[in-house]
Amino acid sequence: MNIRDLIRSVDGGGDYAEVARVALGKVFADLSPEDQFEVILPLVRSEVVRMRRHRVRRQEDTAFAQAPDDLSALRSLRDTPFMDLTEHRSITWGEATRKQHLARARLLHQKQVERTTLTITRHKAAARLIAEHHVQRLNDLPGFRSAA
Repeated sequence: MNIRDLIRSVDGGGDYAEVARVALGKVFADLSPEDQFEVILPLVRSEVVRMRRHRVRRQEDTAFAQAPDDLSALRSLRDTPFMDLTEHRSITWGEATRKQHLARARLLHQKQVERTTLTITRHKAAARLIAEHHVQRLNDLPGFRSAA
């Protein structure tokens, strides 16, 4: 069993923290120590990745706070790692080629800007429908709460 399957088995759509508590309770109540390790390891790995990425973002923010095209700003990031998407490995700012920097920029644009734009569009559409129907929320729209 992996963590996603475990969460799906207990997620009734309620409070996030409660779903997490129930899932974690199942890990410790129902699984052997070896299986517990296998379920928890990806979570710890994800947190390590998240923490490292956060640290790199802070370094980038500090480096580029003054002058984004300044060579000294880039020099301060020389040994700072990021994920190279062309070779699927960690690489430093100083080692990365033009192609690797551009691939990273494209991915971040696609993952963040395009997805955020899509989410913005969806929320604006919901707001427009609420206004057009002169209601307070989507749940007030006629037929909105009916089964699909």
